[in-house]
Amino acid sequence: KFHDQLKSILMADTSSGCSQVLGILLLLTATLTNADLSLVTTEGEFVISFDGNEVFHHTIVDPIIWVGYGSTNFTESLGNFEVEDEVLTKVPLVQFEVADNSPDLITLHLQPAESDTVDITLVVKVDSQADDSPSVLMHTEYSIDNNTFNRIWVRFSAEQDEQVWGGGEQYTYLNLRGHYFPIWTSEQGVGRDGGIIANISDLDGGAGGHYYTTYWPQASFLSSRRYSIIIS
Repeated sequence: KFHDQLKSILMADTSSGCSQVLGILLLLTATLTNADLSLVTTEGEFVISFDGNEVFHHTIVDPIIWVGYGSTNFTESLGNFEVEDEVLTKVPLVQFEVADNSPDLITLHLQPAESDTVDITLVVKVDSQADDSPSVLMHTEYSIDNNTFNRIWVRFSAEQDEQVWGGGEQYTYLNLRGHYFPIWTSEQGVGRDGGIIANISDLDGGAGGHYYTTYWPQASFLSSRRYSIIIS
């Protein structure tokens, strides 16, 4: 959900019990000079910034990473999908330990408050090979001991009046803030949410369009703070 604090909801398959990697690429568009990472920690809190731009702000009350368990049902008709997602469990990773802290590499380990069955390693590294705008490679390495969790959420910092654009080819909203966008390829649909055309089209195989339906979704966005993020 792109809201006051930017949340990227990532339904990753973590049910196999083995280590997985979620990759995130952050590109700065405001400067062509070298930029440094910054990690500031206090009791139960940390802030990660890149070239003065706050990327993560973790607190016990509002952590940056959760894991959870849920189920998703996809009903398809001629390329049109009805997506139903139910989250049954959502666990915040509030405890953290700093492993590396330098201008070009930050590594943290995050765990739930009362469990050691989940170990998330957050690695934030400056891409020293970049020839153009400075970039940061971020990835989370997660190891889960059982089949308890199959969801991961990552929260990015955002300013109150910040706008974000992207998500692939989106046809309803230019500014994505305040809306959920499932990254799921489907028919674009006829009409949009709640409109007369969409409601009539839904009577024929569920062909009505929703605000998020698109042929080409993409897990990336550009911010008005002059950075972009690509998730893979």
